[in-house]
Amino acid sequence: MTGPTTTAPDRPTLAIVLTGGRGSRLGGVEKALVQHAGTTLLESTLRALARGGALRVVLVGPHEPPEAPADEHAIAWRAVVEEPRFGGPALALAAGVTALAEWQRADGGASPDDRDTWVTVLACDLSAPERALDVLDARGAGIDDDGVVLEDADGRAQWLTARYRLPALREALEEVEPDTSVRRALGGLDLALVPAGDAVADIDTPEDLSRVGASVPVTVVSGRMAATNDDVVKEATVSVPPNLERWVAELAPRLGLEPDDVPVPLLLDLARDVAHGAVRPGAPVSAFMLGLAIGTGRVTDLEAAAESITELADGWAEADRRTHEVRSADPEDATGE
Repeated sequence: MTGPTTTAPDRPTLAIVLTGGRGSRLGGVEKALVQHAGTTLLESTLRALARGGALRVVLVGPHEPPEAPADEHAIAWRAVVEEPRFGGPALALAAGVTALAEWQRADGGASPDDRDTWVTVLACDLSAPERALDVLDARGAGIDDDGVVLEDADGRAQWLTARYRLPALREALEEVEPDTSVRRALGGLDLALVPAGDAVADIDTPEDLSRVGASVPVTVVSGRMAATNDDVVKEATVSVPPNLERWVAELAPRLGLEPDDVPVPLLLDLARDVAHGAVRPGAPVSAFMLGLAIGTGRVTDLEAAAESITELADGWAEADRRTHEVRSADPEDATGE
């Protein structure tokens, strides 16, 4: 929405930074450690926040930060781990909000219950976080707005590149469940959407690494050492065809879903692993069974369940390989006698 600007500070002193999930589309690389412009994405995010006036930052993700932020930022920071781990960005954001509110109460900071207490929210995978903050600084919030959310070049809301009234954000996330989309969790807030173009460009895929000239550290990718971007490109998640994105966007509303609710890359990976490791027709059947298990509440951790299916498929593939080796070594089997 639009409206007259409020007197809320353009640059809140409170911030929450989401440090990333599994990094599956980068072959398991932790986004916080990706190198860009001579530093890590986590460091560049904190540096941008410090220059913008942030004084307290909560880092939140499925594990402790892969590196300790440097003291040079003059920012007080705390790290929290979402529970359950890998529960999705909405759950991570909720954990960050809770930790920040407790911190404020304990140290006598701005009241987390005061409607004029604002918090900046950033994911740590932005290629130029300072540009995103500049756009937020330039756009004040309306008096009745619960927050300001930036939109990318395609007009999609970037819920994790935003500023929110802390009480409104807390209320929206109070009962969030694992794997709830951020759009669903925050869609009921009264938000100002601000076009930001490539100021919100992130580094999410191997193609993004190449586009911005970023690099990855030596890391373990699929059980082996990977030292170059090429290794990540080879091992990363199956890319999503543009037509498939459009199909999901049109199909989701017919099934009462939001497109963001559909973990397309995860499902493509799952289908590939089952088709190659077990039996090709098992790919769509496995995807349906996974969705059924999630929908009925029998499974709550989507990514863990997908990993379990992949492990089973890998086991089938290994068993087939051993059987083939035994048969190849059996002279009678080879001659058919």
